[in-house]
Amino acid sequence: MRYCPTCASAYPDKSSGTCPKDGSVLISESEHLAQHADPLIGATITGRYKIRAKIGTGGMGTVYEAVQHGLGRAVALKVLKKELVHDRETVGRFHREAKAMSLLLHPNTVRVFDFGEDPAEGHLFLAMERLEGELLTARIEQAGELLDIEIAIEFTRELLSSLSEAHGKGLIHRDLKPDNIYLARVQGHPRPIIKVLDFGIA
Repeated sequence: MRYCPTCASAYPDKSSGTCPKDGSVLISESEHLAQHADPLIGATITGRYKIRAKIGTGGMGTVYEAVQHGLGRAVALKVLKKELVHDRETVGRFHREAKAMSLLLHPNTVRVFDFGEDPAEGHLFLAMERLEGELLTARIEQAGELLDIEIAIEFTRELLSSLSEAHGKGLIHRDLKPDNIYLARVQGHPRPIIKVLDFGIA
């Protein structure tokens, strides 16, 4: 079986790579079990962010869906792996990502709301807007589906528009790839819009 990390729905192994309900990339049963064993799920970071579910894991850390207390706002909370907290180079990269992304306000760049360290457990975190949609990777991997040329051109324009703001502020992404480009569903837009992610090595 394969599972949706967002809604926890189960699908046969031969199903497509994304959840038809919310577009999340499906994960294996072992990843699903590991997710539910994650000690941070249900925890509250800095008294402000209650973690509800795991969205995904990367080289530096794990991204969770969380709710910001007081505002009731859903956020994507990127938490640095605990074993990397004492790695000066990785922590420096994490700080650079937070600072770089806090400077960027373009609608095609994921927005950063907050950054800090949980004093109780020492977790470094980055709070970003919670996006609905799918990674460009998932769209590319969908069997038999090719992007319409006009849509591909619009996606490219949006991507370049995001990068133009970053370049104007002296930032170069340095890690552009389908895994760092999100096709976000935004109310009022008839098609997904591009959101550039992960300025960690900018």
